[in-house]
Amino acid sequence: MKNENPFNESVQPFLDNLLYEIKQITGNQFVGCYLHGSLAMGSFQSANSDVDLLVVLNKTMSKQQKQKLAVLFLCQSNQPYPIEISFLLESHLKKWEHPFPYIFHYSEYWREHMEMSKEQVIEESGRKDADLAAHIAVLLDRGITLEGPPADSIFPAIPKADYISSIQSDSLALHKYNKNIL
Repeated sequence: MKNENPFNESVQPFLDNLLYEIKQITGNQFVGCYLHGSLAMGSFQSANSDVDLLVVLNKTMSKQQKQKLAVLFLCQSNQPYPIEISFLLESHLKKWEHPFPYIFHYSEYWREHMEMSKEQVIEESGRKDADLAAHIAVLLDRGITLEGPPADSIFPAIPKADYISSIQSDSLALHKYNKNIL
């Protein structure tokens, strides 16, 4: 995993502010924040890329914390960069399963649903996401630790079959999404 920051300096204040706000909300539950995706790999394009983050906590969040995160991401995402972020429990990372559980997730894909029904989205947190296998694999290969222990000391190696399954499920979901909007 890389440790240098290959991204444009204009993104740094956005990341610094986001990390500060996340830590204010999660407090002593915060373990680490990890960047993966195009920004970590040096292919970020500010006009159409999102900022991909994984946050690890040492215990689950309260409903109030999740509500604060929802407000934070609804306000900060697309200002100027879209955010995709998943919150994971450190204890879950010790026992890999696929799809992998998350305790909170935000992306622009969820914006409209979250704006209409924050309560329902927050209550639905704690589900599983097949995409996390690919996110973690990319993080371990090319990601950046923004704060916390090195990713390879927190995240498990992802079995190749789970990585492939993750990519396939994401591809199928994208195909279904595109078919529905055509």
